[in-house]
Amino acid sequence: MKTQIAHALHLVEEFIQLWKGQSIVQPEQFISESVTFSSSYRGAVTSRENLISFLNQDFISHDHVDIQLSNLVADSNPKYNTLVVS
Repeated sequence: MKTQIAHALHLVEEFIQLWKGQSIVQPEQFISESVTFSSSYRGAVTSRENLISFLNQDFISHDHVDIQLSNLVADSNPKYNTLVVS
């Protein structure tokens, strides 16, 4: 599970870097593999800590974490940048 969490954090870091420099990030540009949380999460992602906090709250007690990052949307205003994990 620790490996999957580390992998998810790495993907989020890459996502943040991508939307800092682009107006639109297409999922196919970013996702090369499937990794699904047992429930879905949608929220603003502005830092690695956002996801760490989310994982600690909802998934740290799970024996298995399967993550899939999808519907990545970048906007010129970071307030509206969201990462959808489902």
